[in-house]
Amino acid sequence: VMLITAAGVLGVVMRYVLGHPLAWTDKAAEYLIPVIVMLCAADILAKDENISIDIVIRALHLRLRRLFNCLKELALLIVSLALLISGASMVSFARYLGLYDSGNMGWPLWMLELSIPIGALLMVLAVAINLVIALATLRNR
Repeated sequence: VMLITAAGVLGVVMRYVLGHPLAWTDKAAEYLIPVIVMLCAADILAKDENISIDIVIRALHLRLRRLFNCLKELALLIVSLALLISGASMVSFARYLGLYDSGNMGWPLWMLELSIPIGALLMVLAVAINLVIALATLRNR
């Protein structure tokens, strides 16, 4: 995040203060934001810090709360798997067609899109672990 901020500040200073814009600062943010988002999403799921309706969940009986947690993890697993499949398909398609970034860097598009299936795979792993833990706690009385 600090790297993107620094690149943005440098880009603004170079463009508006010194009058010499740098083309790569905008592209750096464009390339790094999806990487950060996908890694943070996996981290949030691994720590089980995703958004939930706490006031409703806390009102439930313990057994029902555990069941709800299992259902939540199952739903997250399905969404993460869908994102993994979609991201892998997107990368495969871009690689098959030989697509390149339209910017001045000219990187293969599939390389830039890799953060989506990699992040989704990390999300699947994190949610699968959380689901196993949730199922184990469901068995406990």
